Amino acid sequence: LERLDLTALRAVPGSFVGPELTQRHVDALFVTRWADQDAYLYVLLEHQSTPDRMMAYRMLRYVMRIWDAHQEQCPDAYWLPVVVPVVIYQGRRRRKASTQFADLFNVDRADLDLLASVVGAVPRFSYLLDDLGRADPPVLAARPLTVEARVGLALLGLPSGFVDPEEALGRWRGVLSEVARRRSELDLFAAFTAYLWEISDTTDQRMDEFMATMEPEVADAFVSTYDRVRARERARGRAEGQAEGRAEGQAELLVSLLALRFGDLGEETRDAVFSASTDQIAAWSTRLIEGSLRVEDLTG
Repeated sequence: LERLDLTALRAVPGSFVGPELTQRHVDALFVTRWADQDAYLYVLLEHQSTPDRMMAYRMLRYVMRIWDAHQEQCPDAYWLPVVVPVVIYQGRRRRKASTQFADLFNVDRADLDLLASVVGAVPRFSYLLDDLGRADPPVLAARPLTVEARVGLALLGLPSGFVDPEEALGRWRGVLSEVARRRSELDLFAAFTAYLWEISDTTDQRMDEFMATMEPEVADAFVSTYDRVRARERARGRAEGQAEGRAEGQAELLVSLLALRFGDLGEETRDAVFSASTDQIAAWSTRLIEGSLRVEDLTG
Protein backbone atom coordinates (compact mmCIF):
# COMPACT_ATOMS: atom_id res chain seq x y z
CA LEU A 1 0.00 0.00 0.00
CA GLU A 2 2.93 2.32 0.57
CA ARG A 3 4.07 1.69 -3.01
CA LEU A 4 0.73 1.56 -4.84
CA ASP A 5 -0.92 4.88 -5.74
CA LEU A 6 -4.57 4.13 -4.94
CA THR A 7 -5.61 7.66 -5.88
CA ALA A 8 -4.72 6.81 -9.49
CA LEU A 9 -6.60 3.50 -9.42
CA ARG A 10 -9.00 2.92 -12.31
CA ALA A 11 -10.70 -0.19 -13.63
CA VAL A 12 -9.62 -1.83 -16.87
CA PRO A 13 -12.49 -3.46 -18.83
CA GLY A 14 -12.34 -7.13 -19.68
CA SER A 15 -11.61 -10.45 -18.01
CA PHE A 16 -8.67 -12.85 -18.13
CA VAL A 17 -10.61 -15.88 -16.88
CA GLY A 18 -11.42 -18.52 -19.49
CA PRO A 19 -15.08 -19.26 -20.28
CA GLU A 20 -14.87 -22.66 -18.59
CA LEU A 21 -14.35 -21.03 -15.18
CA THR A 22 -16.59 -17.95 -15.31
CA GLN A 23 -19.14 -19.54 -12.94
CA ARG A 24 -16.48 -19.96 -10.24
CA HIS A 25 -13.94 -17.21 -10.87
CA VAL A 26 -14.69 -13.51 -11.30
CA ASP A 27 -11.83 -11.09 -11.83
CA ALA A 28 -11.16 -7.38 -12.01
CA LEU A 29 -8.05 -5.56 -13.21
CA PHE A 30 -7.04 -2.06 -12.12
CA VAL A 31 -4.28 0.11 -13.48
CA THR A 32 -2.36 2.38 -11.14
CA ARG A 33 1.19 3.56 -10.41
CA TRP A 34 4.00 1.89 -8.49
CA ALA A 35 6.84 4.25 -7.65
CA ASP A 36 6.02 6.45 -10.68
CA GLN A 37 5.78 3.44 -13.02
CA ASP A 38 2.74 1.78 -14.57
CA ALA A 39 1.41 -1.05 -12.43
CA TYR A 40 -1.63 -3.28 -12.17
CA LEU A 41 -3.68 -4.62 -9.29
CA TYR A 42 -5.36 -7.89 -10.28
CA VAL A 43 -8.14 -9.21 -8.02
CA LEU A 44 -9.82 -12.60 -8.50
CA LEU A 45 -12.82 -13.83 -6.53
CA GLU A 46 -12.70 -17.59 -6.00
CA HIS A 47 -16.46 -18.10 -5.71
CA GLN A 48 -16.72 -21.82 -4.94
CA SER A 49 -17.13 -24.03 -1.91
CA THR A 50 -13.97 -26.04 -2.56
CA PRO A 51 -10.66 -24.20 -3.02
CA ASP A 52 -8.87 -24.62 -6.34
CA ARG A 53 -5.57 -26.39 -5.62
CA MET A 54 -4.18 -25.14 -8.96
CA MET A 55 -4.96 -21.49 -8.22
CA ALA A 56 -1.27 -20.49 -8.18
CA TYR A 57 -0.91 -21.94 -11.67
CA ARG A 58 -4.09 -20.24 -12.87
CA MET A 59 -3.04 -16.90 -11.41
CA LEU A 60 0.33 -17.14 -13.12
CA ARG A 61 -1.47 -17.72 -16.43
CA TYR A 62 -3.78 -14.76 -15.83
CA VAL A 63 -0.84 -12.50 -14.99
CA MET A 64 0.89 -13.64 -18.17
CA ARG A 65 -2.25 -12.67 -20.11
CA ILE A 66 -2.15 -9.23 -18.51
CA TRP A 67 1.44 -8.79 -19.63
CA ASP A 68 0.50 -10.02 -23.11
CA ALA A 69 -2.27 -7.42 -23.33
CA HIS A 70 0.09 -4.72 -22.08
CA GLN A 71 2.67 -5.65 -24.71
CA GLU A 72 0.05 -5.47 -27.45
CA GLN A 73 -0.97 -1.99 -26.31
CA CYS A 74 2.60 -0.81 -25.70
CA PRO A 75 4.80 -2.78 -28.14
CA ASP A 76 7.76 -0.45 -27.59
CA ALA A 77 7.69 -0.72 -23.79
CA TYR A 78 11.16 -1.37 -22.37
CA TRP A 79 9.94 -2.74 -19.01
CA LEU A 80 7.10 -4.99 -17.96
CA PRO A 81 4.67 -3.42 -15.46
CA VAL A 82 4.34 -4.71 -11.91
CA VAL A 83 1.23 -6.87 -11.39
CA VAL A 84 0.03 -7.42 -7.83
CA PRO A 85 -2.19 -10.56 -7.80
CA VAL A 86 -4.84 -10.98 -5.09
CA VAL A 87 -7.29 -13.86 -4.57
CA ILE A 88 -10.42 -13.44 -2.45
CA TYR A 89 -11.72 -16.85 -1.31
CA GLN A 90 -15.22 -17.14 0.13
CA GLY A 91 -15.71 -20.91 0.47
CA ARG A 92 -16.72 -22.38 3.82
CA ARG A 93 -14.26 -25.27 3.55
CA ARG A 94 -10.85 -24.55 5.03
CA ARG A 95 -8.49 -23.43 2.30
CA LYS A 96 -5.39 -25.62 2.20
CA ALA A 97 -4.28 -24.75 -1.32
CA SER A 98 -0.87 -23.12 -1.26
CA THR A 99 -0.34 -19.64 -2.65
CA GLN A 100 3.14 -20.66 -3.82
CA PHE A 101 3.55 -21.88 -7.39
CA ALA A 102 6.50 -24.09 -6.36
CA ASP A 103 4.25 -26.14 -4.06
CA LEU A 104 2.43 -27.58 -7.08
CA PHE A 105 5.41 -29.80 -7.88
CA ASN A 106 5.84 -33.23 -6.29
CA VAL A 107 9.50 -32.58 -5.58
CA ASP A 108 11.39 -32.33 -2.30
CA ARG A 109 11.97 -28.81 -1.01
CA ALA A 110 15.74 -29.14 -1.36
CA ASP A 111 15.36 -30.19 -4.98
CA LEU A 112 12.91 -27.34 -5.60
CA ASP A 113 15.42 -24.87 -4.22
CA LEU A 114 18.06 -26.41 -6.45
CA LEU A 115 15.84 -26.22 -9.55
CA ALA A 116 14.86 -22.64 -8.76
CA SER A 117 18.27 -21.26 -7.88
CA VAL A 118 20.58 -23.17 -10.21
CA VAL A 119 18.52 -24.16 -13.22
CA GLY A 120 15.74 -21.59 -12.92
CA ALA A 121 13.20 -24.24 -13.88
CA VAL A 122 10.63 -23.25 -11.22
CA PRO A 123 9.26 -19.69 -11.40
CA ARG A 124 9.17 -17.85 -8.09
CA PHE A 125 5.52 -16.84 -8.14
CA SER A 126 2.82 -16.48 -5.49
CA TYR A 127 -0.25 -14.37 -4.84
CA LEU A 128 -1.83 -12.55 -1.93
CA LEU A 129 -4.80 -14.31 -0.31
CA ASP A 130 -7.84 -12.86 1.46
CA ASP A 131 -9.71 -15.82 3.00
CA LEU A 132 -13.14 -14.54 4.00
CA GLY A 133 -14.10 -17.89 5.50
CA ARG A 134 -11.33 -17.55 8.10
CA ALA A 135 -11.91 -13.87 8.81
CA ASP A 136 -13.49 -12.92 12.12
CA PRO A 137 -16.84 -11.17 11.34
CA PRO A 138 -16.26 -8.17 13.67
CA VAL A 139 -12.80 -7.65 12.18
CA LEU A 140 -14.26 -7.97 8.70
CA ALA A 141 -16.96 -5.43 9.50
CA ALA A 142 -14.34 -3.00 10.83
CA ARG A 143 -12.18 -3.00 7.71
CA PRO A 144 -11.41 0.49 6.37
CA LEU A 145 -13.57 -0.04 3.27
CA THR A 146 -16.58 1.67 1.76
CA VAL A 147 -19.85 0.45 3.22
CA GLU A 148 -20.75 -1.11 -0.14
CA ALA A 149 -17.55 -3.16 -0.12
CA ARG A 150 -18.14 -4.28 3.45
CA VAL A 151 -21.69 -5.42 2.64
CA GLY A 152 -20.38 -7.26 -0.42
CA LEU A 153 -17.73 -9.07 1.62
CA ALA A 154 -20.30 -9.83 4.33
CA LEU A 155 -22.63 -11.49 1.84
CA LEU A 156 -19.78 -13.44 0.24
CA GLY A 157 -18.86 -14.71 3.69
CA LEU A 158 -22.35 -16.11 4.34
CA PRO A 159 -22.72 -19.89 4.26
CA SER A 160 -24.65 -21.19 1.26
CA GLY A 161 -28.11 -22.49 2.16
CA PHE A 162 -28.39 -20.60 5.45
CA VAL A 163 -31.86 -20.72 7.05
CA ASP A 164 -31.57 -18.31 9.98
CA PRO A 165 -31.50 -14.70 8.70
CA GLU A 166 -31.05 -13.31 12.20
CA GLU A 167 -27.88 -15.33 12.76
CA ALA A 168 -26.53 -14.71 9.26
CA LEU A 169 -27.40 -11.02 8.87
CA GLY A 170 -27.94 -9.74 12.41
CA ARG A 171 -24.39 -8.49 12.91
CA TRP A 172 -24.60 -6.56 9.62
CA ARG A 173 -27.66 -4.49 10.50
CA GLY A 174 -25.67 -1.28 10.58
CA VAL A 175 -24.05 -1.56 7.17
CA LEU A 176 -27.23 -2.91 5.56
CA SER A 177 -29.08 0.10 6.89
CA GLU A 178 -26.47 2.50 5.59
CA VAL A 179 -26.69 1.12 2.06
CA ALA A 180 -30.50 0.98 2.08
CA ARG A 181 -30.75 4.62 3.15
CA ARG A 182 -28.78 5.76 0.10
CA ARG A 183 -31.29 6.25 -2.70
CA SER A 184 -28.43 6.34 -5.19
CA GLU A 185 -27.47 2.79 -4.16
CA LEU A 186 -30.86 1.10 -4.53
CA ASP A 187 -29.67 -0.84 -7.60
CA LEU A 188 -26.75 -2.15 -5.57
CA PHE A 189 -29.09 -3.00 -2.72
CA ALA A 190 -31.27 -4.90 -5.19
CA ALA A 191 -28.21 -6.86 -6.34
CA PHE A 192 -27.41 -7.74 -2.72
CA THR A 193 -31.01 -8.84 -2.25
CA ALA A 194 -30.91 -11.03 -5.35
CA TYR A 195 -27.71 -12.66 -4.10
CA LEU A 196 -29.33 -13.40 -0.73
CA TRP A 197 -32.25 -14.99 -2.51
CA GLU A 198 -29.92 -17.23 -4.53
CA ILE A 199 -27.84 -18.56 -1.63
CA SER A 200 -30.47 -18.73 1.12
CA ASP A 201 -32.84 -21.55 2.01
CA THR A 202 -34.73 -19.19 4.30
CA THR A 203 -38.49 -19.13 3.82
CA ASP A 204 -40.14 -15.91 2.65
CA GLN A 205 -41.90 -15.65 6.00
CA ARG A 206 -38.70 -15.87 8.06
CA MET A 207 -36.98 -13.28 5.87
CA ASP A 208 -39.97 -10.96 6.12
CA GLU A 209 -40.03 -11.38 9.90
CA PHE A 210 -36.35 -10.49 10.13
CA MET A 211 -36.78 -7.43 7.92
CA ALA A 212 -39.65 -6.28 10.12
CA THR A 213 -37.11 -5.84 12.93
CA MET A 214 -35.04 -3.43 10.84
CA GLU A 215 -35.58 0.32 10.51
CA PRO A 216 -38.70 1.13 8.44
CA GLU A 217 -36.84 2.58 5.43
CA VAL A 218 -34.50 -0.41 5.38
CA ALA A 219 -37.35 -2.91 5.61
CA ASP A 220 -39.26 -1.09 2.86
CA ALA A 221 -36.24 -1.05 0.54
CA PHE A 222 -35.45 -4.67 1.22
CA VAL A 223 -39.02 -5.95 0.87
CA SER A 224 -39.60 -4.05 -2.38
CA THR A 225 -36.44 -5.40 -4.01
CA TYR A 226 -36.95 -8.86 -2.51
CA ASP A 227 -40.49 -8.94 -3.87
CA ARG A 228 -39.20 -8.05 -7.34
CA VAL A 229 -36.68 -10.89 -7.16
CA ARG A 230 -39.34 -13.31 -5.98
CA ALA A 231 -41.73 -12.19 -8.71
CA ARG A 232 -39.01 -12.67 -11.34
CA GLU A 233 -38.16 -16.13 -10.02
CA ARG A 234 -41.83 -17.14 -9.99
CA ALA A 235 -42.28 -15.85 -13.55
CA ARG A 236 -39.20 -17.76 -14.68
CA GLY A 237 -40.48 -20.87 -12.95
CA ARG A 238 -43.86 -20.53 -14.63
CA ALA A 239 -42.23 -20.03 -18.03
CA GLU A 240 -40.00 -23.06 -17.53
CA GLY A 241 -42.98 -25.07 -16.33
CA GLN A 242 -45.05 -24.06 -19.34
CA ALA A 243 -42.20 -24.96 -21.70
CA GLU A 244 -41.79 -28.34 -20.01
CA GLY A 245 -45.55 -28.88 -20.20
CA ARG A 246 -45.63 -28.13 -23.92
CA ALA A 247 -42.70 -30.48 -24.57
CA GLU A 248 -44.30 -33.25 -22.53
CA GLY A 249 -47.61 -32.82 -24.37
CA GLN A 250 -45.88 -32.99 -27.75
CA ALA A 251 -44.00 -36.13 -26.65
CA GLU A 252 -47.20 -37.83 -25.48
CA LEU A 253 -48.90 -37.06 -28.80
CA LEU A 254 -45.96 -38.41 -30.80
CA VAL A 255 -45.84 -41.60 -28.70
CA SER A 256 -49.57 -42.15 -29.31
CA LEU A 257 -49.16 -41.70 -33.07
CA LEU A 258 -46.13 -43.97 -33.14
CA ALA A 259 -48.03 -46.68 -31.26
CA LEU A 260 -50.86 -46.48 -33.78
CA ARG A 261 -48.36 -46.87 -36.64
CA PHE A 262 -45.88 -49.39 -35.22
CA GLY A 263 -47.61 -51.03 -32.26
CA ASP A 264 -45.79 -51.58 -28.94
CA LEU A 265 -42.82 -49.21 -28.85
CA GLY A 266 -40.81 -50.52 -25.94
CA GLU A 267 -39.40 -48.62 -22.97
CA GLU A 268 -36.22 -47.48 -24.71
CA THR A 269 -38.13 -45.82 -27.55
CA ARG A 270 -40.58 -44.09 -25.19
CA ASP A 271 -37.70 -42.78 -23.07
CA ALA A 272 -35.99 -41.44 -26.20
CA VAL A 273 -39.12 -39.49 -27.17
CA PHE A 274 -39.75 -38.03 -23.71
CA SER A 275 -36.10 -36.98 -23.31
CA ALA A 276 -35.93 -35.36 -26.75
CA SER A 277 -36.05 -31.60 -27.39
CA THR A 278 -39.14 -29.94 -28.83
CA ASP A 279 -37.25 -29.38 -32.09
CA GLN A 280 -36.38 -33.08 -32.33
CA ILE A 281 -39.97 -34.10 -31.59
CA ALA A 282 -41.20 -31.74 -34.31
CA ALA A 283 -38.73 -33.22 -36.81
CA TRP A 284 -39.80 -36.79 -35.94
CA SER A 285 -43.46 -35.83 -36.23
CA THR A 286 -42.88 -34.40 -39.72
CA ARG A 287 -41.08 -37.56 -40.83
CA LEU A 288 -43.87 -39.71 -39.37
CA ILE A 289 -46.46 -37.84 -41.46
CA GLU A 290 -44.23 -38.16 -44.53
CA GLY A 291 -43.81 -41.89 -43.91
CA SER A 292 -40.01 -41.77 -43.71
CA LEU A 293 -39.65 -42.40 -39.96
CA ARG A 294 -38.59 -45.79 -38.60
CA VAL A 295 -38.78 -46.82 -34.94
CA GLU A 296 -35.02 -47.47 -34.84
CA ASP A 297 -34.43 -43.84 -35.91
CA LEU A 298 -35.67 -42.74 -32.48
CA THR A 299 -32.96 -44.55 -30.55
CA GLY A 300 -29.98 -44.29 -32.72
